[in-house]
Amino acid sequence: TIVKIREAGIKLWVLTGDKLETARNIGYSTKVLSDEMEVLILDVDAKIGAEELRSELELMKVSFDTAIAGGQEAAMMVTGASLEAVAELDLRRPFLEVATKCKVVIACRVSPLQKAWMVRLVRMGISPQPVTL
Repeated sequence: TIVKIREAGIKLWVLTGDKLETARNIGYSTKVLSDEMEVLILDVDAKIGAEELRSELELMKVSFDTAIAGGQEAAMMVTGASLEAVAELDLRRPFLEVATKCKVVIACRVSPLQKAWMVRLVRMGISPQPVTL
């Protein structure tokens, strides 16, 4: 079913409390992620500086642009600590610019409050407004 959803062009955002490695393994076993995808991980300390995080997001954007230009799908895994830094440093727009290039975004080690924040971010930051479940 998940493969059919991806084949239909629907982007998947998965929000989980699982550890990064567990989320990655589940992603591959459920075919949310595939070996053909360019999967990049945003896993930074919540205390990172704004310019360093902005630079990391820009590098991811370039990698995804290159992969997409080569016919490859893009996927992002992001940790709760990274989302905390994105929120605190007000880098929502650069984060969304990278995340919206992806067919799949998996946010792991996220708290219930971070899950709610992500849903609000996606609903308010992406146009037309996506359906979130």
